Amino acid sequence: MTLQEFITLDAELKQFSTMGPRSRYLFDMTISEGVKYFADETGCFWLLDEVTLNQHRNGIYSKSYQLWNLTISPLDRTKASLCCFNRNNQLLFRKVIERELFPLETMELIVLSNTIMLPTEYH
Repeated sequence: MTLQEFITLDAELKQFSTMGPRSRYLFDMTISEGVKYFADETGCFWLLDEVTLNQHRNGIYSKSYQLWNLTISPLDRTKASLCCFNRNNQLLFRKVIERELFPLETMELIVLSNTIMLPTEYH
């Protein structure tokens, strides 16, 4: 992804500010319009898979609010840390991921009532 494409994607994601239509994803999870746009543009459905498939670890599924954060290693862009925090910023889950290049330095997703959304879509 070029610098211009990165800047464009970052700006486009910030425009999703309300909870619009949702799309059904895996199991009983849905994704917001902004998350669907992100995944379609970047091909990073694997990140949504990670969030969805790890719902039953450490009782994460039972948490009404989840903040998922993917942070790319500045030293090796093929390595990242995926963490899930509850409303009180307590770490619920952490996984090191080795993957192809990710287009952003960091990505945050919120899960609320079985819907994965962008932070800008959360009110």
